[in-house]
Amino acid sequence: MRSWVLLGMVAACGASPVTPGGDDDAPPPCTTVAGTFHALAITSGGEARAYFLHIPEAARCEMSPLWIDFHGTAGDMPEEAYGTDEAIAVADAEAVILVRPRSRSSVVSGANIYRWDENAGDLDRNRAFVRDLVADLEQHYAIDPSRIIVSGFSSGANMAAQYLRPDELAVAGVATIGGGFWDVPASALTRIPAHVYSVTGFRDYMTQSFEPLRDLYRAARLDDDRWYWRQANTGHELYGWHMAELVPWLLRGERSPRGTLASDWTNESILTSKAILSFASTTSGLIAGTSEGGAFRRGTSGWAPVGALPATAHVTSMCSDGTKLFAAAEMALFTSANDGTSWTQLANVPEPEGAYFGAAWLTAIDCAADRSLLGAGLWVGVESTDHAASWQAAPVTMTRAGVSFEASIAALARNPSGTAVAVGLDFMGRRASGGAFEMLAPPVGLQVGPAWWNGVAAVGDKFWTVGDAGAIVASTDDGVTWTAQPSSIGEDLYAVAFADAQTGAAVGQHGAVVVTHDGGKSWSRVPFGLDVFLGAVTWLDPHTLVVAGEAGTIARHML
Repeated sequence: MRSWVLLGMVAACGASPVTPGGDDDAPPPCTTVAGTFHALAITSGGEARAYFLHIPEAARCEMSPLWIDFHGTAGDMPEEAYGTDEAIAVADAEAVILVRPRSRSSVVSGANIYRWDENAGDLDRNRAFVRDLVADLEQHYAIDPSRIIVSGFSSGANMAAQYLRPDELAVAGVATIGGGFWDVPASALTRIPAHVYSVTGFRDYMTQSFEPLRDLYRAARLDDDRWYWRQANTGHELYGWHMAELVPWLLRGERSPRGTLASDWTNESILTSKAILSFASTTSGLIAGTSEGGAFRRGTSGWAPVGALPATAHVTSMCSDGTKLFAAAEMALFTSANDGTSWTQLANVPEPEGAYFGAAWLTAIDCAADRSLLGAGLWVGVESTDHAASWQAAPVTMTRAGVSFEASIAALARNPSGTAVAVGLDFMGRRASGGAFEMLAPPVGLQVGPAWWNGVAAVGDKFWTVGDAGAIVASTDDGVTWTAQPSSIGEDLYAVAFADAQTGAAVGQHGAVVVTHDGGKSWSRVPFGLDVFLGAVTWLDPHTLVVAGEAGTIARHML
């Protein structure tokens, strides 16, 4: 039974009572209440459950869509842990009722941890809870049963995927962010709604749970009219733009047009569904590393495939020391002695600071002429002084609220003097040659730091770092202090490269390209024309920029 009461909520908005005195066609009085309601309670399966509810004024008394959004792993009040303000803004803009149920929990190290599959049998309990919740909401609001949509982040993605089951509440659309499904066979997920949306960054550890969902959608032969696969080259995070895209898509099939390449770009795209995630310069030419095990080389006649890697390998970083090429691909590290013509998978790189994945999950690798390697990734930092024959710990530690732990790293760079900068989730760190990584102070002039810093570049003693919402910061003193630079863009940036100390470019989501000719004192946007993510950038010379990303997109620009 519901244990909360909204003052004046006495009838569903869709009711049509007879008006005393005779006008049967007069609209009924609206008695429900709009607003934002926290930690509301309902009983399901004999257990007290909780949820968050937002009713836009425009949805209060009209037949309205219902958006059920499942939270990710969190502590207390998990239903408000991620993107709550952004979700409310989207609900208001779309006049959709937003409900965020709370999962069940367990106690881990003295704290409550909420996940949708936290305890044995939780997925089935939570499915029943949502059915009870929807039925209860329908008693108070005019919910259109043909416009119920679900979305979920991280653990919540697994919960959202349950609505691909034929025995579950029928929904108009399913969105998964930062994950897919697990602990349920794909054969049980046979009812795919009219529209589905997915986004999981290629530097996200949840790629492994997204891939079965990706394969399920591919097997169902979903095209762009049904499946909005928004790709990204970042880590594990929920953003407001995810929600702003998924709601109109799931409800009405509306999405931004792909566009056409701007006329001042030269198209070099590769005919592949694989996303280009990294570049490395070799004596044989520029090498591109992709998702799903691709590698391509740029020659005089264009791009051609070279030695194949396993389809499970997302090559997020490559480097060459002049004799060998290395490719970091999640828990695998590959090397080539012939500029990518053939590859050898190396022994697993260890996790010196703790066992998380069974092998180091590397998102970034850096090579030096002295045959040393520096690698970092998800809760790990490692280095080798003997061409990857052996590895030692290179801890990348961050401190928050007095607690120290390994950082999640997206990218790193070293300069010729050996100074390294590593960046990632809420983290920027510096390591002097032969020293240890130290967490850096917040950059000067940056009002709000991004969740993810995604890219870093070095020229001499200068460094640049880019991240979410167009954030760019720079250091001119070997990475010791940092200052924000105006980027003229609000899109998430994934990669940055400099041809020299003055000429640089950064690329990111929704075809974002910005360039500087004065070392970053000013950045200007270069229209790209295509609504695709760009995850790799390099310079062929100080005047020739090459960018790459989604589905084999590569383009060249003369500046």
